[in-house]
Amino acid sequence: MGRAVSAELAASTITLKDLQAARNKRRWELRTELNSHRSLVDALRHPVLQTMPEDTVTPAAPRGFQPEPDRPATKLKLYREN
Repeated sequence: MGRAVSAELAASTITLKDLQAARNKRRWELRTELNSHRSLVDALRHPVLQTMPEDTVTPAAPRGFQPEPDRPATKLKLYREN
């Protein structure tokens, strides 16, 4: 049998029913927290793509910004056929 951690709790007893209820409550709290974290992670990993209205202004590029030149999508060499 386990010993009480606190001297104040050493003399008190708890029923099995109370212990099971406390464990179930804590399990439910943890499950709820994990589910909310999962939904947040899913939302951040898979954002909903929405079209922007045409009248929205795009932000200007910062000073000194040089756009990268267009590069091919792959690094494979492409040969032109005759």
